[in-house]
Parts: sequence; structure tokens; C-alpha cells
Amino acid sequence: MGKLTRFEINIDAPSPVFYAGQIVQGRVTVELSEPKKVRGIRLSFYGRAFVHWSERVHRGSGNNRRTETVHYRAEEEYFNQEVLLSGQCEAVILSYLSFMR
Repeated sequence: MGKLTRFEINIDAPSPVFYAGQIVQGRVTVELSEPKKVRGIRLSFYGRAFVHWSERVHRGSGNNRRTETVHYRAEEEYFNQEVLLSGQCEAVILSYLSFMR
């Protein structure tokens, strides 16, 4: 897709944080330097979270008392969805991250 000159996803929201059931609206702009035949445009959404924290804990008693650091971490996938913006179901996948590199 070397003819791509601009690819933007603009979300109409004052905050980058969204909640369950909230409607997310925006615009996808695709600009090409010359005409290109495509079967369609499909947008993929993927959302997940990572969390990590550590706590210092005391173990043992008396002369055997020691302090250790315990690490906690978790990961959760919230959604993994594709939306057909235009055309047929076997559309070109436009990945926002692939164009930002």
C-alpha cells in the first residue's frame, strides 16, 4: 500500500478513557497519492490492560524475620473486534499502529 499518504483515526471524545456501554464515535481518514482498487476497508480494535505493583512484606519472627518484595501483575483483554467500514468482508486491514512506526 505504498500509495498511502495519510491515515488518521480521530475519536470524538474529550478523554482517552472509555467505560462499558459508552458509544465511541470518530472519523477514519485514508488519503492516497493515486487511485487504488480495494475490495473494502476493515478496522480492527483491540483493547487490553496491564497492571503491576509490588509490596514489601515481613515474614518470619524473631531472628528469622525478613522483608521480601512481592510482585503482582495481571493482564486482561477487554475487546478484540473488527468493523467493516466499506466494501466486502474480505477487506484490507488498516492497522493504526503499523502506520505509526
